[in-house]
Amino acid sequence: LVDNLLVVHCVERMVCILFDIRHRQASMVPCLCGPCSVVGAQDSEVEASTQASWLGWDYLSGSTILDAACGNIFKLQVNMGAILQEFLARAPHELPVVLRMLLRRTGCRDQVVQLLRKALMTKTRSAELAQGFHVLNAAYRQAIESMSSKTVVSSRSAGQATVSLQELQALISYQSVLSEKDVVTQ
Repeated sequence: LVDNLLVVHCVERMVCILFDIRHRQASMVPCLCGPCSVVGAQDSEVEASTQASWLGWDYLSGSTILDAACGNIFKLQVNMGAILQEFLARAPHELPVVLRMLLRRTGCRDQVVQLLRKALMTKTRSAELAQGFHVLNAAYRQAIESMSSKTVVSSRSAGQATVSLQELQALISYQSVLSEKDVVTQ
């Protein structure tokens, strides 16, 4: 598992398939992309030795790969830009569905912004845009509410809490949630 994505490797063909374990359609977990070639190190000598030893790799918990024969430890990383590109190329998808998929990943804020720009430039239906912005607003609100439940600072009105913008920015900095600041600056 890498960022809630199930990575399934076909060692003989050096390809992998990605499944989003957080998005279920009935009892099925949909495939995001694949089969895709596994991209190794940029150095061709290292890449050749890596490919030769791929069969001897041990997949440890999470995204850690141990190559005991070569004495290497690898950290599996996922290129969400490439995954999003392939995911969108396979079939048309509704904006809210793609936004939810990106919001479940860490560090996809740039992809969220690019997706919104594309949706605005291609004149996506206003109802679909409204649903997409509702998804973003709900994620941002959830981040605020989770933070306010942890550190409640009383305000004058009963039942309300205030959250420091700096603390909120720190909380969502690694997430893909867009804040008002992100929307205005983009």
